[in-house]
Amino acid sequence: LFNASDRYSYLEGIISSLVIGSILIELWPVRLMTRLRWLPAVACGGVIFAWGTLSYAQAEVWRNTETLFNHELAELGNDPFRSEVDWRLGMYYLNRGNPEDALLLFDASLQIIQNDMTLYSKGQAILQIAAKEAPGENRKTLNLRAAECFEQVAAEEKTPGALNWAAYAYLMAGRLETAEDS
Repeated sequence: LFNASDRYSYLEGIISSLVIGSILIELWPVRLMTRLRWLPAVACGGVIFAWGTLSYAQAEVWRNTETLFNHELAELGNDPFRSEVDWRLGMYYLNRGNPEDALLLFDASLQIIQNDMTLYSKGQAILQIAAKEAPGENRKTLNLRAAECFEQVAAEEKTPGALNWAAYAYLMAGRLETAEDS
């Protein structure tokens, strides 16, 4: 199932503010209604204005996935959680056909925390870059780099999928015997 993000609940927040404001007006003591009947409406209007302003500012940050993750990276600084955000933004780029930027982010993530998921993603990015290259030594070198990533993941987790990708990368690098061994 798809879970909507909280950025899609702004309309609900506005409606609930209006409902709460209506309830406050109804519960306001009658003797104060004659002299200060405008006070609840002004107070609710101020709250709605403040929340609306904050929502508008946050909507600029959450314009799309790329702006959100770049904002998070700027806010995180050197926090170790940055590794997770680097990986997520890298996956965003990788899935949109930008493996060069993805590779930079995967490398940045691996500098902070070594993990198999990021290493596997790095191998995928390198394979995509290699596929764009003209046949030759550079393409073979890239395929071997990808195979090394998959081999390392397979060695640590014994993941059959990683072994399959390593074999594929070796095959693309022209190393049939190594591919058969993987």
